[in-house]
This record gives sequence, structure tokens and C-alpha cells, in this order.
Amino acid sequence: MALPLILLLAVAIYAGSVRHNGLLPHGWDDHLNISENADIRALSLDNVHLWFTSTYAKMYCPVKMAVHSAEYALWGLQPTGYHAVSLGLHCACTALLFALLLGLTGSRGGACLAALLFAVHPIAVESVAWASARGDVLYAFFYLVALLTYVKGGLCPSVRRLAAVLLLFVLAALSKPSAVTLPAALLLVDWYRGRRMAGRAIVEKLPFFAVSAAVVTVAIATRSSDVVDAGYALAKYKTVEGYLYLAYALAFYLVQLAAPVRQSTLHPHLAYYNGGLPTEYYLYPLALLAVGVLVWRCRAHRRALLFGLGFYLVAISPTLQVVPVGVSIAADRYAYLPCAGLYFLLAYGFGQAPAKAKRWLATIALCAAAAFSYRSYGLTWLWGSPLKLGEQLLSSYPAYSNGYFFVGQEYNLAKDYRRALEYALRGTRVECRNYSVFQLAGECLIHLKQYDKALPYFDVAIAGARQWGNRNPEAWTAKAYVALAQQRYADVLTALDSVAAAAPLTAQGYEWRYTAKYYLDDCEGALRDISAALQLEPAGLHYYNRANMYLELRRLPEARQDYQRLLALPLEEREQLDMPALAGRLEEGR
Repeated sequence: MALPLILLLAVAIYAGSVRHNGLLPHGWDDHLNISENADIRALSLDNVHLWFTSTYAKMYCPVKMAVHSAEYALWGLQPTGYHAVSLGLHCACTALLFALLLGLTGSRGGACLAALLFAVHPIAVESVAWASARGDVLYAFFYLVALLTYVKGGLCPSVRRLAAVLLLFVLAALSKPSAVTLPAALLLVDWYRGRRMAGRAIVEKLPFFAVSAAVVTVAIATRSSDVVDAGYALAKYKTVEGYLYLAYALAFYLVQLAAPVRQSTLHPHLAYYNGGLPTEYYLYPLALLAVGVLVWRCRAHRRALLFGLGFYLVAISPTLQVVPVGVSIAADRYAYLPCAGLYFLLAYGFGQAPAKAKRWLATIALCAAAAFSYRSYGLTWLWGSPLKLGEQLLSSYPAYSNGYFFVGQEYNLAKDYRRALEYALRGTRVECRNYSVFQLAGECLIHLKQYDKALPYFDVAIAGARQWGNRNPEAWTAKAYVALAQQRYADVLTALDSVAAAAPLTAQGYEWRYTAKYYLDDCEGALRDISAALQLEPAGLHYYNRANMYLELRRLPEARQDYQRLLALPLEEREQLDMPALAGRLEEGR
């Protein structure tokens, strides 16, 4: 009877995410997965083909895309539905974890306490309240159903049951590649229950390992660019620091589970942003060694302890950053399912404890659940505001320069350029290699009309991006804008040439180049550029400029043709142009 109450509590805690006003904008992946993803707008064979042959936010997840497509068919881009489905999956995972732990430990009270902490723990907030983290709750759902189906089959599950488990495994792996650990988890279950680890126990897992190998191959291929982007961070993994990173990642989630006081949308990798490691990093291997010695000395419960910790290690292994991928060393969502192994230890320990100890354990667990519920409720509301998420990141990691960029960018989008500049400048003082904050500072100075001050920041942004193999056309475009505003037309051409070397020019870029060439008396070149702008963007202003350019070159028939095109435009668009002046010039050129 406690389970329905646990689920109601989870719904109450995460109700804030269901009431969020929208999906998170650029920079938080919701636009790549949902709001701007044309591949989910229809359930068609072409889109199904794209789900299985494409990646989304660098993740191979066709089943997740299929679910998003079904959601889009039901409620379009209304965020309430997406968050409600994530909450529903979290409740289902809670119930499945209860059933699984009950089957493995036989302790109903222990399974209840573990399910309660799983349901309300702050480490789950990111997976439940962030729409783009749907892959975590979705793969965990299939993963737990597969484990429960396998456990229910006894020590020698039937072929039909194994086929069902394999199907569930495929669905989990195609929801998120982290599910590839299921075959190893099944072997751990066999070992814990005393099954002989030979013969059929091994052979029946071979199809599972084949699926894992295929998914791992795809995952490596899709994330290889991130590994290359790691640059000099890879070199640090060849030293003792690499082992310290690994120890930190392993211990991080254990600490978060016991004392979740450092929640953040991102836990930055020190290989990227700091010159040296804090002293605490050198203590993590010793702490892990102490845990290992304690487990080994506890002979009576060694098998259960090894199973719980082994499940945690196996399930968390794909996200341990053995090779650095991206800029994060850890993420709360990575522990959503792996912590089930640690909850198993709680359920098992409660079942083995004497009656008096059980009362103490239950009291401590209930007090922890109350504290966790309060914190999770507050954290859930943060996921409705990118600005609050950025401020939370800075409160946890004040020396992380990208945190200042995230907050500054939100103020920049809100057109509060002075606040945006304030955060960008703080970011430049924290980290000199982060070219994004320098670029943001330059953009804010442009909005504030402080052009001379903006240029040095763009120069640093260009030099910094070059170290990562990025030509940074955005910074060169900004430099072109500044040069145009200051009427330094030769510099406009230089900047736009650098843009064109990195990416095709936009219609606006061709228009700026037309303006610069016109004032540099290159009328033929100006005509070519305004014509190129028209090919990309047929607009009234471009026709107006080209007509004037034809007049400069004494090409009256072409000028009259563009004038006729302008006359066909709506009146409100023509009123923005000096049509009488153009008509007068055409009359004079008669």
C-alpha cells in the first residue's frame, strides 16, 4: 500500500516540470530533439529511415525519436505533454525498481524505502524535468522491465522469456546507448543468485553482447568528433591525472547519492578548464580503496555487497569519461539507473537488519526522503528557466567560464546588454582560453555602440577558436559589421573574405560586401554581390540597390526591369524605399 503513496509523492514533486511554460531554447538540446526537429513532425517511412540513420544532439536514439513523434502527433509542441510523459516514465521506473528489489532481496520494507528514495532523490531531477533527458527515463524503463522479466524466469529462463528480454534490451539500447551494459548486468544477476557461470548461462547471453557491440560501434562513431575536440585534454589522460579523473567520476555519484548538495546542469571537466587538480582529487582513490577493503572483509554479506556495487560500476561505466567526450566529467542524469545497484544495498541491508535496527534505518530513510523531496521540488522549477539553470551552474562552479557565458547569453537574448556584458567580462577574467565569452563580450559592446572596445575581444575569440580548429566565421562577421559601421570598407572586405573561407556568405554578407565595394568604386564587383544576395533572398531592398547599381553602370534596361519588380511589391514594403528618387534617376537616364 505504500507504493501508490510513493508515486503520488513523486507526482507532487515533479508537478512543477509539467507546468513549465515551454521547452528550453538553444544551448539545451530541446530544439535539436523536439522543437526544431522536423523528423518528428510525421510518422512516415522517410522519417523512420532518418531515425535509424541519423543522430540527434550527437546521440543515436531511434526509439526516443519515435516516442517524440507520437507525442508531437498528440499535442504538437505543447511542453506539458512532453514533461508529463517523462514524469509517467519515472513513476513506472519507481514501481519497476520496487518489484525488482523485492524479487532480489525478498524485503518488502527495504524495497519500499529504496523505491521512495529513488522516486524523490534530487539526482533524478535532471532526467525527469528536462525534456531532452527523455532517453534516461526511457531506456531505464525498458532496462528495468528486461531485468524484472529475466528475474521472474528463475535460474533457467525459457527461450521465449529470453527472446522477450532481448527485445526489451534492443528497445532500451535504441533509446540510449548507455543500455549496452544489460548483458553484464544479467550475468551479475546469475552470479548473485548462485547460477553456475558456464554453459547455457554464457551462451544465452551471446546475442545480447552482439547487440551491445553493434550499439557501441555506432556510439563511438557518432561521438568521435567530441573526442577530437577534447584536444590537449587527451594528453592529460596519459598521466596519473587520468586515473584521478576516473576515481573522481566513480566517487562523485556515491557522494551525490548520500549528500546531494552540489546539483548542477553540468559538472565541468577539470582537464579543460584548470591548470591543476584540487587536493581532494588525490583522496578519491584512497576512499574507493577503503570501500573495497570494507566489502572484502564483510564475508557474511560479501556476495550482496559485490552485486550492488558491481551493478553500479557496470551501469555507470559508459559515462565514466575513460576517454574525454564533451566538457562534462559527470552529470546527474548519468546516475539515474546505475544508482539502482546502491538502492539494492539499502533494500538488502534493511532485510538483513534486526528489528531495532530496522526502525532506525526506516527513520533515517524517511528523514532523508523528506529532505530530498524538498530539494527536488525546488530544483524542478529551475528547469523552466535557462537563466536560473545558468545561475545554478555558477553557484556550484564559480570558476567555470562557460557558466558566465550561459547566463550572459540569456541576458543578451533578453536585450539586457549591460548585464550580459557584465557576465561576459567576468567569464573572460576566469578563463582566457574560452573564446565564446570573449565573442559574447564583443557582441554586447556592439549593441552598446562601443565599436572600438569590441574589436579586441573578437580578435581574441578568433585566435582562441583557431586553437580548436575553428575558423569562427561568426566573429569575423561581427568584425565586418564593426568595420562597416566605422566606414572602413577595405576592412569589411578582409573580414568577409575570412567568413567566406569558413562558410558560404549569407544574403546579408553579400549586401555588406556590395556596400563596401560600392564605396570603394568597384561597381562591377558591387553588382555581382548584390545579385548574389538576391539569389539567396529575393527582397525589395536588394532589388532597389541593384537597380541603382545598374544606373551607375548605365545599364538602363536592367534598371527598369528591377524597378518594375519593385512596383509589384506590396505598398507597405515600397514605402520603406525611396521610390521617387529611383524613378527620377531612371527619368534622367532616359
